[in-house]
Amino acid sequence: MHSEEGRLIKARIKKHIEILEEEEEKLTKEIEERVGIETKYEDLRERVAILQGVSMVNLVMALNLMLELEKSIDWRVGTI
Repeated sequence: MHSEEGRLIKARIKKHIEILEEEEEKLTKEIEERVGIETKYEDLRERVAILQGVSMVNLVMALNLMLELEKSIDWRVGTI
């Protein structure tokens, strides 16, 4: 009985993970499209591309890093 319950719970969790992964993929594509279309984001695109050069850094993580770094670094002047 417990084994069957465990399989059902595992299947439900797996389904939720799949749904979240699909949503993440959709959101990432939407962000890529928005950032890619706007010419005013050229500087942002360059900085995100540099961050994405680091292993395991995807678009969403790079943008989050940019937001956090913006709090401590003045990107326009390049000073800390």
